Amino acid sequence: MLISGPKLTSLMAAACKVKRQAIGLRQIDLATRCGLSELTITRFERTGQVGLGVFARIVVALGMSESLVEALNAEASPRTGSRTVEEFLRAGQKRQRVRLRRIGAKI
Repeated sequence: MLISGPKLTSLMAAACKVKRQAIGLRQIDLATRCGLSELTITRFERTGQVGLGVFARIVVALGMSESLVEALNAEASPRTGSRTVEEFLRAGQKRQRVRLRRIGAKI
């Protein structure tokens, strides 16, 4: 099953929120552990929209880093119709023309 980018970020944010609540942390407590603002944690849990570095800090602070690495390294079982990561990422993008500079052209 392929999941879209926005759906994936939403699922990751929800999983982090559930973990935070399960270990009894308030958003401000998690923010302090991560060295982030409470607003960043609130925005992440609501929208899933944060940079990769911020996401990594949250995952580490929640003690989820090993699980995430294991999930990323898990060998995917071959399925009919499965695509490579590159194909998946390309599917969501519009084709774009690229203009190459001519050799000897001034910058």
